[in-house]
Amino acid sequence: MQGKEQLGRIGKRTRFSGPAEKEDLRSAGKSAPRIVNTKGIIPGPLILCLRDLSLWSISSDTGGKGDTVLPNLPANGIRIEYETFGDPTSPPLLLIAGLGGQMIGWDEDLCREWAGKGLYVIRFDNRDAGLSSKMEEAGVPDLAVAMAARAKGEKVAAPYTLDDMADDAVGLLDGLKIGRAHLCGISMGGAIAQTMAFRHPSRVRSLTQVYATTGNPRLPMPKPEILDLLLTPPPPERGAYIEYMIKLYRTIAGPGFPFDEVWHRKLAARSYDRGSYGPGKARQFLAILAQG
Repeated sequence: MQGKEQLGRIGKRTRFSGPAEKEDLRSAGKSAPRIVNTKGIIPGPLILCLRDLSLWSISSDTGGKGDTVLPNLPANGIRIEYETFGDPTSPPLLLIAGLGGQMIGWDEDLCREWAGKGLYVIRFDNRDAGLSSKMEEAGVPDLAVAMAARAKGEKVAAPYTLDDMADDAVGLLDGLKIGRAHLCGISMGGAIAQTMAFRHPSRVRSLTQVYATTGNPRLPMPKPEILDLLLTPPPPERGAYIEYMIKLYRTIAGPGFPFDEVWHRKLAARSYDRGSYGPGKARQFLAILAQG
């Protein structure tokens, strides 16, 4: 599958030091990871013209009606929806989704392939996405105000930050009785993985990032057309949502690899039916801005 080929070819991996592969919480290693690009998590100041922010309040959240019933567990004061593949005694690999993404973005066949190669694969919904807890009491943030404050170097107030999202992931590992795991994060998921490495180095075996950044302002920013799509509230109607996601996926993928439109259409449709959640995506972006 072309989507899987892309993922396998563009990930960047940082190896962490640590003891033998199989261990539980009581034997979690204390060795610190060897981290590169250690300064910063969030992108530099963003100055964009956002569309109608009231659209962020729109959601297709159905509570997963019609989707496969999966386990969830309490973690860091919320509930996390997750799915595992493979032998629980194998070395664990934790997959972390990006902005507004659901765990189903990690292709099931790919997860099973990794499990077949001897890994215990765990995918999950971040808070405010998919079927994990929604922070509805926080309301819909004004991203234009937040980004203007960030551009001026002011503190951005947020109901939670990437620190909290990293602690959610650690809480999931706790619930699964896993001491240390290999981490693989996409985009914002890469930033969450970095934050886990900074806050909980003894829990990390290795770190792989897929189109993620350290937030170093000297690094290139995403192209304006990509930022514009990311910061555009997805349409509420199913067909329009799918077309929006296809445009987003295609733009992010770039011209370097063949684009599997059939696979991406199926993913967009299932994501909508499972529960697209605009307010959560907005709050997750606010968490990135607030990380500072």
